[in-house]
Amino acid sequence: QTMTQKSEPCTPNPEATLESIRSLGYGLNLASSDLIDNSISANAKNIWVIHKWSAENSFFIIYDDGKGMIEDELFKAMALGSTSPTIERDPKDLGRFGLGLKVASWSQCRILTVATKKDKSKLNIRKWDLDFVSKKNEWLLMKETDTESLNIIEKLIDNNNSGTVVLLQNLDR
Repeated sequence: QTMTQKSEPCTPNPEATLESIRSLGYGLNLASSDLIDNSISANAKNIWVIHKWSAENSFFIIYDDGKGMIEDELFKAMALGSTSPTIERDPKDLGRFGLGLKVASWSQCRILTVATKKDKSKLNIRKWDLDFVSKKNEWLLMKETDTESLNIIEKLIDNNNSGTVVLLQNLDR
């Protein structure tokens, strides 16, 4: 006799989950270290930390000339739990759970934009806007950003064959 397993989806509430993640106790130093670890794992020769403190127009950037990502890799990197801790990893890969980019960034900001290109490919952009996610009550990852943010990103990465820009905005912590 076989028992049928009954199940139903139990998707976490986006706003409650995001606010819980944001409260994990990261300071700016630890958050920056996590983001820089990603650049090191991407074999970056150079890593730049850029910041502008100007009330609601403040931003914080980690930018590298590492290997970059194609669109599919970027999508996976922006997903929560993008890497299982049980899989074999490159010894230089400092990430373990696929949470660092998101947890580190969200601990400091409400808008996370990642722009990246690999081997002279086109620029790939994904953006988490926590207010948008809360308003829509859905895990909706944006495929583009505003003109002002895009201008900042393009100034940094346009002349490079590969690299990644992590842009934190709406800094509220």
